[in-house]
Amino acid sequence: MRVWLRALICFSAMSIQAVAQTGDSVSTLAIASTPKALLTVAAEPDLSAVARLTRNRLNYPEQYRCMLANASQGRSLRLVVAEKSSLLIAKRFDLAKNVLLEEKRYLVPAARLNLFRAYLKIANLGSLTSQDLREGNSARDWWLETARHGNYRSYARRSPLDMYFREVCLLLSRSAGDEDSEHLFTNPKTGFTTG
Repeated sequence: MRVWLRALICFSAMSIQAVAQTGDSVSTLAIASTPKALLTVAAEPDLSAVARLTRNRLNYPEQYRCMLANASQGRSLRLVVAEKSSLLIAKRFDLAKNVLLEEKRYLVPAARLNLFRAYLKIANLGSLTSQDLREGNSARDWWLETARHGNYRSYARRSPLDMYFREVCLLLSRSAGDEDSEHLFTNPKTGFTTG
């Protein structure tokens, strides 16, 4: 009982924490879900709220979002799955200036959507912890969120080493025409590639 209570108190403290900011830019991963500051700059909806609406019988489509950010700039990639077609909404934003730079929309073919779902299954997100805040080499923060059938999940990583987690995010990035090199960093000393 005490362990459960301690876990509940820790979780409550984490969810109350504000996102640490230096000027207008996000400087740390404070909580597992994407910080409100990033959502505001990118003009993106809160997927946890979307999942709650779906659970309350309002019909919202299945959605996934990968958000990548460092101290000065960010990229949001949100996949909206509808019955007949799927849409990828890709945005670039400047955290230092607090502005949205561009927004593009791409139709996602059924084959690409099936590939994305297969990547999600292989990544076995259910076995991952919601956050991994160890310092990485590139200091780039990655968030992956899923809102499906009224269920919301969020995963936060700093410069992720997990190949399957990275591939899920990079598949969305490639669908928007990004090169992997935009988001990956290879440490010259160790040769490890991280986010």
